[in-house]
Amino acid sequence: MIVFDFLMTFFEDFIISYFLMIIFSNTKRYSLIFFMTFITLIETFILNNYFMNNELLFFSLVITWAISLCFIKKRIHILYLLLPCLMMGLLLISNISSFYLTSLIFKIKINQINFHQELLIIAIIISRCIFFLSIVWLTKIIEKLKIIEINNKLFEFNSFSVFIICLLSILTTIGESIVYGIFDYKIYVLLSLEFVIMCFASVKLFLDIVKSYNQKLEIQSQLLQSNYTRKMYFETNKLAYKLSEEKHNIYYILKKIENIAKSQNNFEIMNSIHNALAKIYKTDIPYTSKNPVLDYIMTKKICQLKSDKYDVIYIANIDEDIILNDHLLIKNLEEYIDICTLNNPNKENINLVIKIYKKAEYIIFKIEIDLFLDISTSIFLFDEKSTHIKKEMIDHQDDNKTIIKVLIQ
Repeated sequence: MIVFDFLMTFFEDFIISYFLMIIFSNTKRYSLIFFMTFITLIETFILNNYFMNNELLFFSLVITWAISLCFIKKRIHILYLLLPCLMMGLLLISNISSFYLTSLIFKIKINQINFHQELLIIAIIISRCIFFLSIVWLTKIIEKLKIIEINNKLFEFNSFSVFIICLLSILTTIGESIVYGIFDYKIYVLLSLEFVIMCFASVKLFLDIVKSYNQKLEIQSQLLQSNYTRKMYFETNKLAYKLSEEKHNIYYILKKIENIAKSQNNFEIMNSIHNALAKIYKTDIPYTSKNPVLDYIMTKKICQLKSDKYDVIYIANIDEDIILNDHLLIKNLEEYIDICTLNNPNKENINLVIKIYKKAEYIIFKIEIDLFLDISTSIFLFDEKSTHIKKEMIDHQDDNKTIIKVLIQ
């Protein structure tokens, strides 16, 4: 019987140590598992022989496993205490259940099982089978719910800890009373005290769950609101850009018609178009590139060109791209603009269109100016040139227009 008792104690200590290691480390480090099993085994025999107090034994074992896990993981977590408590609770429940099953099967009183060695062995074996299946079931639930990933700061476990410890005490007291058939005044007082503490802990646990649920709802509400605001911002920005682009296109067409009217000396048409242009041109430059550095530099440049009497249309049809925040690249883009604008003696009312947009895998930077510029690509030999610039092209569509196109990647 001593050997059997040793084997059963070793079995339960090994099972708890093994599954704790599986849950918290995801590895089967058998050296640590056997070390924890050996420590808890010695602890069990010492406390059983010298103190004969199962409550003290269970709490001592739980503390040992918790401290071992803290040393192994090199951090402190409330779950290192809670899971051993739950496993010990399952062991107590399996012990009580096995005695009831043995009593029903062999039609004997529970307090008489201890006097029949064969029935006691059967009850203990049934208990360990129930315990093993319960631990496997608990491990599957923990892995499925990903409880181990929960952060201490986000969830309140204090009330749950008190609740589990009280439940463990009650199960221990009831188990001993049933097995040994002892129900006296001290047992009733102890159970009453444990039930009162557990009731307070359960109320606190309920309030914590409600609080946690409300916090979760609030976070979800804020997240939905944030997503909706972001979506509305992008939709509004897209619409604003589209309207602005249409205004610029209308302005550009009217400007062309005005130039034709000037060449034909049709002052009536020219005056009506000039009034329409005055209304349209009161719109600001659209900041729609979503690249803050580029927006700032280009806006500053366009304001400077406007002060030099250029008629500037700036269209930025591109989303945020880390390349467009490269200072050297933006400096090069300014230099392309300077090539078109710096050495022009007559700057007033010259149409200048600056576009930046995405096409396939390239970003296109395009400058159109209503002047014939006698230049070639050799002029693009800057002192410093960004590695993102892949190709440069100059196109003279007619005698009154020059187009510079830069491919960026």
